[in-house]
Amino acid sequence: MTRKIGYCIAFFLISCMSISAQDSTQVTLMKKLTLDQVVQLAREQSLAAILAKHRFRSSYWSNRSFKANYLPSLNFTSQAMPTVTKAYDKVV
Repeated sequence: MTRKIGYCIAFFLISCMSISAQDSTQVTLMKKLTLDQVVQLAREQSLAAILAKHRFRSSYWSNRSFKANYLPSLNFTSQAMPTVTKAYDKVV
């Protein structure tokens, strides 16, 4: 009978110690933020904000490649045996 009471007391003390240990670690991980900081974090890290950033980047590079198709370009072609001459032709 006394063993059962001893086990119950030991179990109770161990469980209280583990609960208090969890509480102290949670307190150290908590950080106090102001409302403005919370709103700023939501603007920067929300799923909608991240999605908007990726859409913007995708649209930006799509537009850049579209514009690149209309830039002047220079193409070189050669015969089977390439020969190099120092003559220049003016193309108008």
